[in-house]
Amino acid sequence: MDKYIIFGAGGFGKEIAEYLYDSLGEGVLTGELVGFLDDTIPVGSMVSAEAKVLGSFDTNLPIDEFKFLIGLGDPRARANVYRKYKNKGAAFQTLIHPSAYMSSSGSIEEGSILCPFSFFGSCSHMEQNSLLNIYSSVGHDCKVGAHTVLSPYATLNGNVTLNSEVFIGTKAVITKECILGQASKVAAASVVYNDVPDGSLAFGNPARIKKTI
Repeated sequence: MDKYIIFGAGGFGKEIAEYLYDSLGEGVLTGELVGFLDDTIPVGSMVSAEAKVLGSFDTNLPIDEFKFLIGLGDPRARANVYRKYKNKGAAFQTLIHPSAYMSSSGSIEEGSILCPFSFFGSCSHMEQNSLLNIYSSVGHDCKVGAHTVLSPYATLNGNVTLNSEVFIGTKAVITKECILGQASKVAAASVVYNDVPDGSLAFGNPARIKKTI
């Protein structure tokens, strides 16, 4: 029987637990949630009805006995946890909520999560450990880089390319064929019509660009 552990016991970690329970209940996945790892919430704290905090991110665990999910909404934090534990041999669970739409011609890699009512379109590909939050959508022929996060209701139109560790804010829209550079960010409710360079913030409608790193 598969045993799952979630990194992050905050608000989003709790949501991931609920999505996991839904998938287990629907028979999409099998097994049980064992608990959470978190650096700020005390060990033993009950996070969900059935699972508690087992320790910090650095807690020594028998890695090969578990499958891991990352309940963190920041791309850099997701990337750091994934890389650290992947180097230790950890297996990360891909999670597609039963209410999400996943095109049969689309593909996503290990550790990625499609939250409730998210949409992943035809011939699109998402690299490892990326996240589509509720009601976010990826149109046809998109490429989503590793450790990228789409916030609720964020939208990628067709043929958009996101490099790694990109953050798209709530209700932001990326119009067709735009390319967003590594570690770039798009503010909530912004509309992007042009490419965004590495490490830049795009904000407004039409989006303006500000270099942040």
